[in-house]
Amino acid sequence: MYIIDFHTHYFPDKIAHDAIISLEQKGAIKAFTEGTRPALEKSMSGAGIGLSLNLPVATSPEQVDSINRWSEKNNTAPVLCTGAIHPLSENPGRIISDIKTRGLRGVKMHPEYQDFSPDDISLDPIWKACITNSVFVVFHAGADVAFKMPFRSNPAKFATLHRRFPELRMVLAHFGS
Repeated sequence: MYIIDFHTHYFPDKIAHDAIISLEQKGAIKAFTEGTRPALEKSMSGAGIGLSLNLPVATSPEQVDSINRWSEKNNTAPVLCTGAIHPLSENPGRIISDIKTRGLRGVKMHPEYQDFSPDDISLDPIWKACITNSVFVVFHAGADVAFKMPFRSNPAKFATLHRRFPELRMVLAHFGS
């Protein structure tokens, strides 16, 4: 059986250590790996996983371009990458088109870390660009131990988004939490 892990995170080597420490502190949970690609690939090998998808998140608009360049460079098996966009990014149509041109098939968005509600109409240009470019969106869609309730990523907000954009390809990670 070929196993695909559709939801992983690793970071550029120069920030991996600090990113993992920050995530461990915010979530009060020990990370499973050190947050690097070699550590992820070692974990994959030990678990019999043949392919993983790395899901970087832009926590500011200024990070988007560098994350997308990095994702393109690192989008090689056995770990593929999505692109990134931030809710406050200017010209989301250009960014999503660029993501597609770079060979990245999706983006990851996290309502808590990126401070947005999925059903906010100001984000419609992002959703429309994703539809036009056949780019899927992986949403963090549930509780996050680093944040307090109420969460922006609740089922009602995603249902509203889906009713408005039924053709938007969405993956709702952690949806049962």
